[in-house]
Amino acid sequence: DKANELRKQEEADKRRLLEIQTKAEKSLVHPDLVNAAKAALAAGPDAVARFLRVGQYEAVVQSLQADTRGVRGWHIRHTTLGPARITRGEELPGPNVGADATWRVVPGLADSECHSFEAAGRPGVFLRQENLRVHVAQSDGSEQFRRDGTWCAHPGLQGGGASLESFSARGRFLRHINEELWVANKSGEHWFDNPNLFESDASWRVHAPNPVVTAISLRWLNDDPLRERIGNPVDEETADGGVRWRNYQQARLYWTRETGAQEIRGGSGRGTTRWAPTSPVSECRPRTRSRPRTASAGSTT
Repeated sequence: DKANELRKQEEADKRRLLEIQTKAEKSLVHPDLVNAAKAALAAGPDAVARFLRVGQYEAVVQSLQADTRGVRGWHIRHTTLGPARITRGEELPGPNVGADATWRVVPGLADSECHSFEAAGRPGVFLRQENLRVHVAQSDGSEQFRRDGTWCAHPGLQGGGASLESFSARGRFLRHINEELWVANKSGEHWFDNPNLFESDASWRVHAPNPVVTAISLRWLNDDPLRERIGNPVDEETADGGVRWRNYQQARLYWTRETGAQEIRGGSGRGTTRWAPTSPVSECRPRTRSRPRTASAGSTT
């Protein structure tokens, strides 16, 4: 009867969803797809059916955030074609914030078990390596481009996130160094193969699309003693004109252009909260590592 057929269809849909969820979990680069699958499963059969029809194709956009102290919160962006970099984004979030840090994670152009990163809103523009330098480039449809634009995910080399091995330069991983992107190892063969900080430079946090990264969040991400001291955020960041603040478990971070991001602590008094600075602004800046002047940076000789 119809009820029995409906029940069988719902069971089949659930199995398909769970297969997609499991594959997404193993991929290491599809956290939003995992979350969408879990939400659909919890919502019931109609949501599961919609996920299979539409949702699984919508939840494939992500961002790639650096995980080295000093540049945590910086993202790979596709603002322009050419050599790829990580940048911190705008100090004050504006319209379409984070759009240039959003990528469609699609099956690998050269191997469907791996992945390719297509710039969101820019069809055919991918992250690819060429002579070990990583570029944001328009596909020319060649086999070489497909190989250069394919990345295979591994558990993060520093213990978290994901590390992305180049399909066309095996044993080399997507790495940021001096804000530039290269496919590197830690052999010392080229200047960008510097073993210092290699594991963290080659590990990436795969986060939601359209990331909003403010001066407050940058300080919290990169100042380890401060983060341990004040705990996790307890609400969203608030803006009032040129002033921004966010509350954490043990303190508040407050920002203006003049002061930068400062830690202030509250104490109760007559039903109100008093906030007072407890430490000067501490900037965690990216560390520059030397590159030789005599050798071509991308030389493979």
